[in-house]
Amino acid sequence: MIQTTNESWGFYGTLVSNGATDAAQTFDAAARALVTHLGLRDDQARELLDAKIGRHLADQRRAGEGGKDLVERLLAKKGWERDIRTAARQADRKEIRLVIPAEEVAILEYALGSALSAISEAHPADRAQLKSLIARLEAAQR
Repeated sequence: MIQTTNESWGFYGTLVSNGATDAAQTFDAAARALVTHLGLRDDQARELLDAKIGRHLADQRRAGEGGKDLVERLLAKKGWERDIRTAARQADRKEIRLVIPAEEVAILEYALGSALSAISEAHPADRAQLKSLIARLEAAQR
């Protein structure tokens, strides 16, 4: 059984907060569908569902719909298929290096600050990630 490592957020946490009593089974079925349809490893499927996109996938679940059926339905929709495949490609990336020209740093700082102010307090994980990026950007300038 493929199990979540993020019981508070992502696919599993959203299922639970939406009142699902079958979150573990739905998570496993959705992860296995991602493995089957996208050729992911179990750990990549888990990462994808535990990430932000997992929360969005869970929000699309219809009453009584299983994880496999949900994934297959969304993969059949072009926009969702693109988003899921993009997230799947990123699931295996641990780190990338980005060179930012000095004259663009102020623009990036502004964009990150604007994004932080626009994200609701109801999404502490997203806010924490943005704060971390801002701090790393500031540290890199020193």
